[in-house]
Amino acid sequence: MSIDTILFKPEEWTIQTSDEFPDEVKYLADALKVKVATTPSQNKVIKFVKGKPIFKNTKSAESDESYELQIDGKSIQIQITATSGHGVFNGVQTLLSMADTTKVSGSIVLKSVTIKDRPRFRYRGVMLDVARNFHPKETIFKLLDLMAIYKLNKFHFHLSDDEGWRLDIPDIPELTQLGSKRCHDESETVCLMPSFGSRPNIDDQGPAFYNISDYRDILKYANERHIQVIPEIDMPSHMRAALKSISLRASHKGTPRDQYKMTDKTDGNNYRSAQGYNDNISNPCRDGLYAFVNMVIGTIVEAHKDIQPLTLIHFGGDTIPKPALQAMKCKDNTTDLSLLFIQRLFQKKQFTNMSFGAWEDSFLKPDKTPYTVESLGSITQQNRSVYAFVYQEENNAVFKLANLGYKVINSPASLYHFDHPYNKDTDERGLKWATEFINTKLVFAFDPLKGKDGYGELKKPENIVGIQAHMWTGLVQSTDQLEYMMFPRLIAFAERAWHHASWHDTNNVTDMERDWIEFINHLVYKEFSKLDKLNVHYRIPPPGAIIQNGKLHVNTYYPGMTVEYSVNNPGQAKQWYKVTGDETLSEPIILRTMSTDGKRHSKEIELDRSIW
Repeated sequence: MSIDTILFKPEEWTIQTSDEFPDEVKYLADALKVKVATTPSQNKVIKFVKGKPIFKNTKSAESDESYELQIDGKSIQIQITATSGHGVFNGVQTLLSMADTTKVSGSIVLKSVTIKDRPRFRYRGVMLDVARNFHPKETIFKLLDLMAIYKLNKFHFHLSDDEGWRLDIPDIPELTQLGSKRCHDESETVCLMPSFGSRPNIDDQGPAFYNISDYRDILKYANERHIQVIPEIDMPSHMRAALKSISLRASHKGTPRDQYKMTDKTDGNNYRSAQGYNDNISNPCRDGLYAFVNMVIGTIVEAHKDIQPLTLIHFGGDTIPKPALQAMKCKDNTTDLSLLFIQRLFQKKQFTNMSFGAWEDSFLKPDKTPYTVESLGSITQQNRSVYAFVYQEENNAVFKLANLGYKVINSPASLYHFDHPYNKDTDERGLKWATEFINTKLVFAFDPLKGKDGYGELKKPENIVGIQAHMWTGLVQSTDQLEYMMFPRLIAFAERAWHHASWHDTNNVTDMERDWIEFINHLVYKEFSKLDKLNVHYRIPPPGAIIQNGKLHVNTYYPGMTVEYSVNNPGQAKQWYKVTGDETLSEPIILRTMSTDGKRHSKEIELDRSIW
């Protein structure tokens, strides 16, 4: 091999032990199957060095996630330099990505190169809803692995909603005894009524919640991958599962009836939530709500304490129907109950080390203008932040919240709600309330700092601290469905979260298209094969096809993918043939696109005979 390359044979290499980065040493050693050496070696060694990478371009902000990766074919060494374990870990992911390319007789060919890199945004998040449809711990582990590969660092864990409560709170066992179960029970004392595809019989369902040990396992797994877990307990709306559970608790002998009482019989039910409920909102004036907050959040804080101390929690706060609050009685002599809830939550002394986040509508007055951060309480005086997760574009709140000092996570539903379909095909899974479709190119091209009419002027761009992809699971019941909806869109999302494209500044469409072509080729020739090996069921788009002059012509959304056809003879077994471009066909045919490993395929489409 030349000095421009390294022939990497894992059995011949070592990773030098590091007092500063022991966890990262173990992670890479396990990933590459390389031994850890305690004594220095001169060559065929990987080293982690504590130091600050120097960048010529000072436009991007300083980041402890930056790193420098040096692959030196002359000294036959690999070195990653960073100031933190997170920076080293990012360098490790780049090295692993490079090592997954060209192999020669079981060895890996690595080119000599120096890479200096750092993220555009410090918050690069994924939200997973496990309330609407539960997903087991093993699915969470796999998602965290994939997030780490693509340098995504925040896992927003949506643990509660109207239709389900998914975290065991030992001092309130009814939350999972009732709130995690769904079946046909009109009294809702055994389970909640079915929703989002759940079956009518409770025996059809296994345990649908995480006990504290499960949750701590998830925290440990995330922590090893430098991913922050941000739990969400949705309040004061979207609380039906919790409210039904507390009602059951109050009916038990020996339990204090008002300990966690969060509603009043005089509150009224003259409202409907977006999901059709009229019994899913707690009363912010009831002390029982804050006793509930103390117990639930206190339990979560304790679970995090010795693994990943909880510094940010999400309280939901979204889509509260106005009539619901207007009918509630309040001893606090206030009419703005949404603001009252936030103020009382933020001032709780036991949570003074935490920042809080919520969906943006919780921080907007009825006229859609934002509350000042100062009006929410003394949170800023204690060096804490308020994170606004902006998803509703019609509120025009992104710039307004950033200018007022909120830390904004820009996550428009029309681009980042991955429960929406990839295209307009009626066979595609997905909701359509925010947009008819979200294809991968739309995700790739979005600039989080670019405004729309009505947004106003962005005076404090530094307060848009990140972006987040949302995986709501109302129509997503299995791991395969989850992966189909997320990939490859999540890879395009990760590209935008990490890399600041020059065409975002210049608005040069030609440059964007050139970048897009390079990106989709990278997907096909590298990332798809990686996902195949990891058994990720990413979406494979069906082909386009036409017959002209008797010959079959096909194309694919992503270049270079194999297309197969079969003669469409109903009742007969299908025989599939690779499309070569020489086919002259007169029979009705069906087509499909194949995955790069040939083990999966897109949905099958019938060629429209009317256009022959």
